[in-house]
Amino acid sequence: MAEGDGEDDVQFLRTEDEVVLQCTCTLLQEQLKLCLAAEGFGNRLCSLEPTSNAQKVPPDLAVCCFVLEQSLSVRALQEMLANSPETGAESSQGGGHRTLLYGHAILLRHSHSGMYLSCLTTSRSVTDKLAFDVGLQSDAAGEACWWTMHPASKQRSEGEKVRVGDDLILVSVSSERYLHLSSASGELQPDASFMQTLWNMNPVCSGSEEGYVTGGHVMRLFHGHMDECLTTSAPEQGEERSSGVSYEGGAVCTHARSLWRLETLRISWSGSHLKWGQPFRLRHVTTGRYLALTEEKGLAVVEASAANTHVSAFCFRTSKEKLEVVAKRDVEGMGTPEIKYGESLCFVQHVASGLWLTYAAPDPKALRLGLLKRKAMLHVEGHMDDALSLTRSQRQESQAARMVFSTTGLYGHFIRSLDSLRRGPGGLPPPALPIAAVILSLRDLIGYFQPPPEGLQHDQRQSRLRALRARQNLFQQEGMITLVLSCIDRLNRYSTAAHFAESAGDEAAAAWKEIVNLLYELLASLIRGNRANCALFSTNLDWLVSKLDRLEASSGILEVLYCVLIESPEVLNIIQENHIKSIISLLDKHGRNHKVLDVLCSLCVCNAVAVRSNQNLITENLLPRRDLLLQTRLVDYVTSILPNLYVGAWPGSTQYSQWYFEVAVERVRPHPSARPAHLRIGWASLAAFGPAPGGGSAWGGNGAGDDLGSFAFDGLHLWAAGVGRAVRWPGRRALAPGDVVSCCLDLGVPSASFRINGGPVQGVLEGFNRDTLFSPLVSFSAGVRLRFLLGGRHGELRFVPPPGYAPCAQALLPRQRLRLRPPKAYRGDAAPPGARSLLGPARLLPHTAFTPCPVDTAQIVLPPHLERVREKLAENVHELWALTRIEQGWTYGPIRDDARRLHPCLLSFHSLPEPERGYNLQMSGETLKTLLALGCHVGMADEKAEENLKKIKLPKTYTMSNGYRPAPLDLAHVRLTPAQLTLVDRLAENSHNVWARDRVQQGWTYSTTQDIKGKRNPRLVPYHLLDEGTKRTNRESLCQAVRTLLGYGYNIEPPDQESPSAQGSPRGGSPRSRLFRAERGAAVRGGRWYFEFEAVTTGEMRVGWARPDLRPDTELGADDLAFVFNGHRAQRWHVGGEPFGRVWQQGDVVGCLIDLAEPHISFTLNGEVLISDAGSEVAFKDFDVGDGFVPVCSLGLEQEGRLNLGQDVSTLRFFSICGLQEGYEPFAVNMKRPIALWFSKSLPQFVPVPPDHPQLEVTRIDGTVETPPCLRLTHRPTGTPAAPPELFFLRLSLPVQFHPWFRCPPGATPLPPNAPPPDPPDAADAATDDPLSEFERLRRSAAPRTPEAGEGEGEKGGRPRPTQPPRAENEKDAATEKGKARRGFLFKGRKTPFTPPPAAPTVPRLEEDVVPDERDDPEVIMNTTTYYFSVRIFAGQEPSSVWVGWVTPDFHQHDPDFDLARVRTVTVTIGDDKGNVHDSIKRSNCYMVWGGEFAAAAQHARVTHADLVIGCLVDLATGLMTFTADGKEINTFYQVEPNTQLFPAVFALPTSQNIVQFELGKLKNIMPISAAMFSSERKNPEPQCPPRLTIQFLTPVTWSRMPNEFLAVEITRLSERQGWAVE
Repeated sequence: MAEGDGEDDVQFLRTEDEVVLQCTCTLLQEQLKLCLAAEGFGNRLCSLEPTSNAQKVPPDLAVCCFVLEQSLSVRALQEMLANSPETGAESSQGGGHRTLLYGHAILLRHSHSGMYLSCLTTSRSVTDKLAFDVGLQSDAAGEACWWTMHPASKQRSEGEKVRVGDDLILVSVSSERYLHLSSASGELQPDASFMQTLWNMNPVCSGSEEGYVTGGHVMRLFHGHMDECLTTSAPEQGEERSSGVSYEGGAVCTHARSLWRLETLRISWSGSHLKWGQPFRLRHVTTGRYLALTEEKGLAVVEASAANTHVSAFCFRTSKEKLEVVAKRDVEGMGTPEIKYGESLCFVQHVASGLWLTYAAPDPKALRLGLLKRKAMLHVEGHMDDALSLTRSQRQESQAARMVFSTTGLYGHFIRSLDSLRRGPGGLPPPALPIAAVILSLRDLIGYFQPPPEGLQHDQRQSRLRALRARQNLFQQEGMITLVLSCIDRLNRYSTAAHFAESAGDEAAAAWKEIVNLLYELLASLIRGNRANCALFSTNLDWLVSKLDRLEASSGILEVLYCVLIESPEVLNIIQENHIKSIISLLDKHGRNHKVLDVLCSLCVCNAVAVRSNQNLITENLLPRRDLLLQTRLVDYVTSILPNLYVGAWPGSTQYSQWYFEVAVERVRPHPSARPAHLRIGWASLAAFGPAPGGGSAWGGNGAGDDLGSFAFDGLHLWAAGVGRAVRWPGRRALAPGDVVSCCLDLGVPSASFRINGGPVQGVLEGFNRDTLFSPLVSFSAGVRLRFLLGGRHGELRFVPPPGYAPCAQALLPRQRLRLRPPKAYRGDAAPPGARSLLGPARLLPHTAFTPCPVDTAQIVLPPHLERVREKLAENVHELWALTRIEQGWTYGPIRDDARRLHPCLLSFHSLPEPERGYNLQMSGETLKTLLALGCHVGMADEKAEENLKKIKLPKTYTMSNGYRPAPLDLAHVRLTPAQLTLVDRLAENSHNVWARDRVQQGWTYSTTQDIKGKRNPRLVPYHLLDEGTKRTNRESLCQAVRTLLGYGYNIEPPDQESPSAQGSPRGGSPRSRLFRAERGAAVRGGRWYFEFEAVTTGEMRVGWARPDLRPDTELGADDLAFVFNGHRAQRWHVGGEPFGRVWQQGDVVGCLIDLAEPHISFTLNGEVLISDAGSEVAFKDFDVGDGFVPVCSLGLEQEGRLNLGQDVSTLRFFSICGLQEGYEPFAVNMKRPIALWFSKSLPQFVPVPPDHPQLEVTRIDGTVETPPCLRLTHRPTGTPAAPPELFFLRLSLPVQFHPWFRCPPGATPLPPNAPPPDPPDAADAATDDPLSEFERLRRSAAPRTPEAGEGEGEKGGRPRPTQPPRAENEKDAATEKGKARRGFLFKGRKTPFTPPPAAPTVPRLEEDVVPDERDDPEVIMNTTTYYFSVRIFAGQEPSSVWVGWVTPDFHQHDPDFDLARVRTVTVTIGDDKGNVHDSIKRSNCYMVWGGEFAAAAQHARVTHADLVIGCLVDLATGLMTFTADGKEINTFYQVEPNTQLFPAVFALPTSQNIVQFELGKLKNIMPISAAMFSSERKNPEPQCPPRLTIQFLTPVTWSRMPNEFLAVEITRLSERQGWAVE
């Protein structure tokens, strides 16, 4: 408020004035005066506080005050918001106080909460749909909190000063609506609408003098100058606060319950300097009650509804004798200050009765207890020392006390409502819970108690911490912690949200989890950093730890527990083992949660002293059987070596099927640790086996037999799928120097077997996939030396191969040199100091399993004009052949004799025997058909050309004994064009393929040497691998045929485009390039940096800088994350390529420079700066630094480069020429250790689905009464044109693990407890044996044949073959169930949709029927070992595009055309020396069922109209997996070995937006899958979906760390006899 110049009697409003917005309205013929009010904390909406009935009911004016913080013209406001739209009041123009003008915009700040009056975007109006709510917002950002003022009277105009008492119209700047008083909803409420309401602003305390008592102040009333103050009783736990008033001393003088608000009776101005004798009310701040004289209790605090002026009016007097007379007329302005804080002694008199505030005699009992407490009362005379001194409270203290009042009322109402839920009568609707208000209040309080930020200065931070502790103490003293604990206890009566929904309804249940979490977070905020508050829990540790099992609030409980342990070291003395186990169990649910680890760390150290007992308890309960924390151990680096000999078997291929090689062990040094040395020998699959560098699972460096892509033997075990199966052989022991291991591979069965020192190993690996190539493999650790003996010129075999087996050296392709190398190489051997040699991916090696595929001519019909020339062509080809034979010295003879060179076909064409003549005619016809099939146009060009043809007249020396002399056509004048010569090459290749196909059909195979008896031919290879002599012969023959056609006048026009020759190739292919980058932690965000890259080869490579979050499956520069240079094409790449610089040569060095101060990137080549076509030396500029940059490079197929990051500056070759003088620094300068490099690893891995995945979205759904907790997977719609859908391989992030021992052996079906014993096998079944197993054949080939060898049909131990008709694999049937004592469990193949359903099994898999409505039997469910989850396939998603089941950790099959028949498998069969089979188990990495089998007959259409639910059950004690479809058990089952880990999995090809949903529910007496994933002392039958449990998807390429040190391997070819040595 201010006084205008020359207008002394006129008062104006100015900024920084504290005002009250008032208005009047008529409701039910009653005139009402109302003030705009708002709570702020816990409630953002504005309300109205009535002041017209203030004599009877005092208004709550503490929340009605607003501060005029800022005033701007509308134009200035628009400019401010346009320049800085996110700023608020900080952009104030001008300083000091400004007088308000009509037409200006004002900013009103709420005095109590510090928030701003705003027009909100919500609306609670029922009748006015165009109205918006009016409330508070936390900051002044935007224009929603600005209001323009306009005069309501015509006597005022825009631009005039605003006078006190003027009627105003307030308009929201953002919505252009008026601040209006609405009564359309049945109650009065403020909103922003298109209807006007007149408001006036009344100042509260403008111009008040500091230090004097003013209306509206919050204060304490001290008894004289003594340490006693007027207060109410303390709140007791579980009881209502007493209404008595007393004088108390001690710590209560700083508590909030000693605060009183002084409110004057006359509120024309709600605040003014208080005068002697002026009546007022005293409002207790934390309870909202008023000091009053009551008939029953005398002096007490009463509710506002009972605080009329007659009972609650008091006044201050200077003495009891002299009574001041107060003027009845209000004084304008604040008046004269009279009562001063701390100096004036005030006697308090009750106005109506004239009684004085005094004290009663102290209670003797209280005196004995030492309590300074005297009851306050009203008396006619009182005591002489009744005078009080006044002390004003600080603003933060009064604000906190007001928040205590509002929150205690809200939470008390919430607790009473929860109590009424439990004792309420049935059939009545549940009482309404203030859910929204409680959530908002909790969030505000958590923010209110947030610690100060870390970036503050020390003094500022300490000041804020002191204020925070004061607020915490204030709330604790008023019983806020007790109130929060009461809310927690009430909510913890309900175990799940579904349980809560039964009492409170679905809407309240949806917020149950959030409220519980917020309550714990508020509790942590109240005690964080406050040792006194934390000590309250030191005796209640059991209560706190017991709440850790509550998954929905475990995160908040951890915060409370951490605060208690940190601030209360004495609690460490009462920590018990069960407490630590409960805390450790959260690691299973939350993973590597830093809160859990911080809590465990706090248990280990107290005041910098180790707590050994807790450390031991944590070690004993955490580290065993867990891989959650970092555990160090010696790493055994493993290297795998294989020769470039690849064998395979496809239908129609030329490859041999039985192979043999040997490995001689020369040295095995003891391992430094207790672990034995690693040495395994076996076979590797080219497509499935690809170890990364290093050793152990942490590096991904796996040895032979550690996956399903390799099989190996180490002397003690047969290894496959990472599991070693103990196997017997005479003298069983680990491999030692002098041992010779023989490896046999039969791709016809298929099977892999081993022999050691000539004796068979009593086990065999069989039934593995044959859709790829295989190679001999050895994996070993340091200190092992061995020799490959591959046969032939590559190592003489020590033992004779078994009959039918060929040495692996015979698989070597023509013109190919044998080499031994690792399966995948990432780093080169030779590199100069300071540089690291990097290798790109290797090319896919030639496919030795050659499958001839000639051009298909079956559908080609020769036209008549070519049919006529066919015989002439055959005749001339025969004449040319005869000419060549005679020139080679052959003569006619009735019988062919190669030694004497006699041939019976040296006759004229028409005299040939019919078979030979027909063959020539057929071949000539095939040649013509091939020309047509290749797309050639063959037509008659010269009909008279035949007349001009002449035959060659040979001398008489060419005449045979039968008178025959060859007479081929003279075609010397015929010349072939280049296109026709190319056509001849294609015809020659096709002719070779036709010949090879015929030989394969006759049983011939490839070998390096000719073997007519064994049908082995070295020419059964792809055409490009043939020797030049054979290729020249084929070309000459076909060339003569083409020239013959041309000689007869035909014209041959080859096709415009060549079609590649078709031939078999292995599945998959090599990646196009391999990416390398420095680790993310080394990213630079400022300065100038330099590194070098040397191009050892000149192929496709890129080098430059990239952001740390670079994707491994994207080419460098294809997106906006990399800035690179491609020297092979002289291009720069960033979101595409464009010309830049020049092409590099072999040995050139590229320097990569980045300046992050003035962001730009440039490149040098051998010290010369590369420039663009525009002449600029800058390759990229004006980019955002963001998270920084790291060096990157990519290398294409068979490329090599050397990366030097400059750890040793002297090793940089061109840094001193270009870079040093410009202020650049080497990237790795001053680093003691080499920077780790990461490369793009092509092994598919499961990773969590990120929130920003372009196609997939995961939604976590909490459980309800009807539904279990779920993880829903949806397909995001894309704005781009529809692309072909991609098959996603999905699994849950946590596995289940089977027991170490089973109740029954793997392969045997567990029967119910009361089931009858199985019937003996039928005689017919027992009389029929399988063929001899592979290892039996090998044993017999190495041992003499004896009658005990067991060749009879009834041999013991043979595996019976079923005599029934063939059934689907894994289909359950009564006869097969009873007849199989031991068997390998086979995989479920895909059935056709129309296959009739199999018969129901006679032995039920579930011990109890599924009855969802019945409760579990506690004894049964706590002892069960069966667990369940289900997958819902939504309507619209094709079930035929979904597979459901389980995968192992070794699943890496990223196949776009997934088929169960191609899943990786292997069967391990163990026997004895007599040929008996003791055990056979089939291993796999995938156990799935196909959704297309279970779709109803009406759903065979592509779009289904009902959900399909596939349930998966697993028994951890038997290894058995079964499935259900829509609640009905199906005839598919699998069984695995003990200790197997399985992940629930789904493979889905999206056909709709909603794909599938993992439902983590349960069946009757069957545990949910969450109980198996999260181990605890006591099983939890309630389904859970904790934060750690997420959906992962299979990505084909991931980042993998490359070790800085590699195991050096020496490979030497000793001699043709001794083979290859590897060490």
